[in-house]
Amino acid sequence: NENPEAFQKKEERVTVAHEEDGHTYHYKVVDNPALMKTEDWSRVVAVFVQGPEWQFKKWDLSMFGGKVVGLFSRVSAFYVAYAKEP
Repeated sequence: NENPEAFQKKEERVTVAHEEDGHTYHYKVVDNPALMKTEDWSRVVAVFVQGPEWQFKKWDLSMFGGKVVGLFSRVSAFYVAYAKEP
C-alpha cells in the first residue's frame, strides 16, 4: 500500500496564528533560512538548531555581526534532541 501523504512536498514556510489576551499574533515558520532576506532577520523571535556550527554556514548573519553568538544574543534558540542522542 502506498501512502499518498508520504509523497507530499514539505512546506518551506507556514504561518501559525496564536491568540492571547484578545490579540492574534502571526508567526512564520521557515524551514530553510537561506530563503530569508536580510530584512527578515530583524523579525526572528526564535530558532531551532541541531547544534553543530556548520549548519549556520549559509545563514545571513550580517545584522548580528556575522557571528552565531550575535544571533543568539538577540534571538531565543532551542536545541531539540532525541532521548538516546548524546
